Amino acid sequence: MSASSQHSHAGSRIPPRSDSPPAVAAGAKSLPAPAASSLSSDPASSGASSSSSSSSSSSSFSSSVSASTPSTQDALRIQYERLCGEMQMAGRRLQRQMQDYQAALAEIRELEQDGSPQARAKLARLDALLDSESFQREEREIGRMAASLANAIERLRAQMPASLSASADRSPGRPAAKYRACV
Repeated sequence: MSASSQHSHAGSRIPPRSDSPPAVAAGAKSLPAPAASSLSSDPASSGASSSSSSSSSSSSFSSSVSASTPSTQDALRIQYERLCGEMQMAGRRLQRQMQDYQAALAEIRELEQDGSPQARAKLARLDALLDSESFQREEREIGRMAASLANAIERLRAQMPASLSASADRSPGRPAAKYRACV
């Protein structure tokens, strides 16, 4: 397993690290509600509340947005911000893991160029580590996290109904720049 082939799967989809959330641009995306907790208290949307699974709620989410009231939209924004924060934390964790991974790859390259007996011994230990089950498991986890994060971002973009973005622009007292964007 070469060092360059190990690194190629996670690539450039990782957003730059940022401690402060960016402002939402016009036309920002919104997540489907993962649970019916805050949506079920609104009588206008009680019939359109979604199930507890965020992946199965996209169709009911789309139908509930068209008949939503400003308070329902606020609840959706709150859920969106919470889920955005969770995605950003996962992205930062993935970025830290990738930085550690890249540092190890740089060390391997230096050892390969050195060619001394100590370097060869260390490379043999690193080869054993690369073949270990725990390293393979961590490498698969990094790949899954990268793919999951990219997939979640694409789903967010696809699920944003035009009616919600238009109504968010007209929302009184709540400028769009106040909300953070996941992407």
